[in-house]
Amino acid sequence: MEHRGILVRGTGNRIRNAAAAAALLLTAVIWMVSGSSVCRAEVTGDDAFGSMVWTKLFEAPLLTPNGNAQAVCVTDEYIICIENTGDSRTEPDIVTAYYRYPHDRNGNPAEQYAVAMQRADTVWEHGNGMTWNPLTDEIYVALYTNVLGDNEGCIYVMDPHTLEFKGKRQIASGYNILAIEYLEDRDQYLIQADMSGQYSFHILNADFTEAASLGPSDVSPGTNSQDCCAVGDYIINSPLTYGMGIGEFINIYSLSRNIKINSCISDVQVENSFTVEPESFCETEPGVVMMACSVKMLDGTRKACFYETRLPFYFYVNASGENCIIVNADKTLRGDSAYVAFLPEDGYE
Repeated sequence: MEHRGILVRGTGNRIRNAAAAAALLLTAVIWMVSGSSVCRAEVTGDDAFGSMVWTKLFEAPLLTPNGNAQAVCVTDEYIICIENTGDSRTEPDIVTAYYRYPHDRNGNPAEQYAVAMQRADTVWEHGNGMTWNPLTDEIYVALYTNVLGDNEGCIYVMDPHTLEFKGKRQIASGYNILAIEYLEDRDQYLIQADMSGQYSFHILNADFTEAASLGPSDVSPGTNSQDCCAVGDYIINSPLTYGMGIGEFINIYSLSRNIKINSCISDVQVENSFTVEPESFCETEPGVVMMACSVKMLDGTRKACFYETRLPFYFYVNASGENCIIVNADKTLRGDSAYVAFLPEDGYE
């Protein structure tokens, strides 16, 4: 965040007392809050994932007898979810956009998390994961399966404003794509291969050509992998443990070290549920992760439940100004205060 403090050219008067110093600092801080700014942030470390607490945001009914809330992503307007109706060649899947905020893109009031629009005219294969790229303004869907013939290694492209199918791109051969995530700070993509590709993670350039292969990933204690998201240097996903009777887990990987650093039980509890399956993740703001779960109730009904967790995060505030010395905090934990002091040079106040 670049903050510019207000310093008025004066006669070189010194700050005479503590009250005047406080007033000057307050003026600078008040201006700073309204000024332009750039800040970076990072997860506090590996231990940030040791005690994730998931808070329920909302739930919505699944509309088909065997439907699963397979993939989720967020745009600047919507939370978008694919309900996979089954790996059928002919039965279309259901894509739903929920209002992300209590207003629409034009500022008109809207009910937060209410259905904004819905489409059911495309078979999105398994629709295992998806991500939104704000630069291209497109959503890219990781198919996982290729029951429709020549879809091996392909992703589908979705219009984020209409939820329409726009086309497909083949980005790999020899395996299908389990998960996809846009890495905005790099303008690259993270993908995960299916079993044929040893569940390996790969980094793709903006044109979907491969930049690096991170090698096979450990999906234990599961036998497969769900969608993933990236938070700084970390990858979050859920190993598939359905039917194993050991509960649901979340795996954490390090991008730079290319290792799994943690595997922890998902502590989501739903009353009167038969199964709760974490399916997809996306980062909604720095260090805030949304998880979509498919829930089957004891009475046989199905619903999608959406949760979020707020990871311990450091924010780095960088200030700049003219004719002054700046003293600012090195890093500040989420929820704490950051103090920036603008100390005038001689001849300024």
